[in-house]
Amino acid sequence: MAKYFVGIDQGTTLTTAAVTDESCRLLAKASRSHTNTYPHPGWVEQDIREILMLQIGQLQEKMDGMGITLRFAPEFIDYLSEK
Repeated sequence: MAKYFVGIDQGTTLTTAAVTDESCRLLAKASRSHTNTYPHPGWVEQDIREILMLQIGQLQEKMDGMGITLRFAPEFIDYLSEK
């Protein structure tokens, strides 16, 4: 079974996701902007749910195009959900 590696760069204005193979060959890359709010001068706030959905959406879109199924471990999802 082939192995793939995913990298996510979360910046102030963009979320970028990349997929490589075991030889570190870049297979797919996508960037999307996300919402920033400025509640006070010099402050910036971001919605972690929006960022997470952008990350997952970008990965799923690129991996679908490559015929790869994206799966998350249940403990990862539990960790991110509100309790």
